[in-house]
Parts: sequence; C-alpha cells; structure tokens
Amino acid sequence: MSWLPEGLHWGLVALTLGLQLTGFFGLLLVFFPGLTVMWIGQLIWAIYTQLNVAEGATAHGWTVGIFVLNTLLMIAGGLSDNVIMVGNTRREGVPWWGIGLSWMAMIGVGFVATPFGGLLAGFLTIFMVQFFRLGQDWRKAYRALRAMVLSSMQATLFKLGFGLIMLVSFLVVMFFLTSRG
Repeated sequence: MSWLPEGLHWGLVALTLGLQLTGFFGLLLVFFPGLTVMWIGQLIWAIYTQLNVAEGATAHGWTVGIFVLNTLLMIAGGLSDNVIMVGNTRREGVPWWGIGLSWMAMIGVGFVATPFGGLLAGFLTIFMVQFFRLGQDWRKAYRALRAMVLSSMQATLFKLGFGLIMLVSFLVVMFFLTSRG
C-alpha cells in the first residue's frame, strides 16, 4: 500500500468510511440501495489494499472471507425486501399484475419526482388497484396497503441488520487487519 501518498491514503480512508456511513444510514430510506453503496466502498478498499495480501496469510484470509460474507449479505438484503414485500402483499390478495404496476409506478415516479415520491406512488397504486378491483371496498384496499407498508418497514429492519454486520466486519478489516487503516 505504500504506492499511494499519505494524503491520498487518508482521502481514500475518508471516502470508504463515508460510503459506509452513507449506505448504512441510507437504509432508513426504503428506496435507497444502501447495502450496495456500502459494498462499493468495501470494494474500493479491497482493491486498494489488494485484499490485504501484503499483511500475511491470516489477514488476507480473513479479509477475503469478510468480503465474500459482505457480498452475500448485500445480495440477500437486496432480495429480502422484494421477497418480504411481495409475500405479505400477495397474502392480502393483491394480484401479480397489481404488484408489477406498483413497482412501475414506484420506479417511474421515483425518476421523475423523488424516490420518496416514487415510494408513495407505489403505495397509492396498490391501494387503488385493490380499491377498484374489489368493488370500491376501501377496507380491503387499506389492508393491502397496510401489508405493503408494514412489510417495507420489516424489510428495512432486515437490511439494517445486514448493514450493521457489513459495517462492523468492514471496520475490523480496515482497522485491525490492515496495518495502515
């Protein structure tokens, strides 16, 4: 790691820690890909340190293992919110096309307005699909909406747990397995 000047080294430390914190706290926003942001920061550090190969076999092995674990956590976290939200929404009787329409509204409005607006559009779409599909029964439509909102909160908790594991394990790599962290 001596190939990078001291000032740039500390800039890289700040960048990777900034990505970790931005990603972790961004997980509180349902629509923000916080785990991916954290993983990108870890990838930058892994490339910079060459997976700690210069630190010896033990540090290198732990670094590779933690990076693989964090990669799997990122993938599982990215899938978990979709699985949880779809499962709970389907249990309330929302058809697949309604869920697809909700996702399209979420993504479309999220690009045009803000991601938060996209999230609200997705929730509103689920409510409207069920409201008109079930003969304008707002109670049943509300149950579907509630299932989607609560499952998005549940998915956020799962992702926060994954993110915490990723953050702590990365800090171990950065400050305990790398001599210049």
